[in-house]
Amino acid sequence: MRAVVLRGSGVTLEKDYPDPTPKPDEALIRPLLCGVCNTDLELARGYMGFSGVLGHEFVGVVEEAPDKGLIGKRVAGEINCPCGECQFCMGGLGTIAPTAPCLESPGGTEFSPTVSPCQCKTFTSSRIR
Repeated sequence: MRAVVLRGSGVTLEKDYPDPTPKPDEALIRPLLCGVCNTDLELARGYMGFSGVLGHEFVGVVEEAPDKGLIGKRVAGEINCPCGECQFCMGGLGTIAPTAPCLESPGGTEFSPTVSPCQCKTFTSSRIR
């Protein structure tokens, strides 16, 4: 599959990046569009010493999922996965909760494997805006 990858030598488009294998509680998403945000730009400048696939802002279609009702649904990725129980989450600030883990594998690939249900917002309309 294709992936936008950041390595020490810079950002490249790899056309033979390994296919992902989702964990049992994860959905496999085929990104349709990926955004380049300031975080991606900072990572490319050396922030956090990151090396790997870029593109955590994406919209796509669920290809595989434990909940078969999600297959074919259009979704938007969320980099954070709020717990829903801490003070931040209870106050409506779950995306900045200190306990919220981040999306492990961004969407800058043909498939984004590590997306749990809490990290996707499902679109019910006929168009993605």
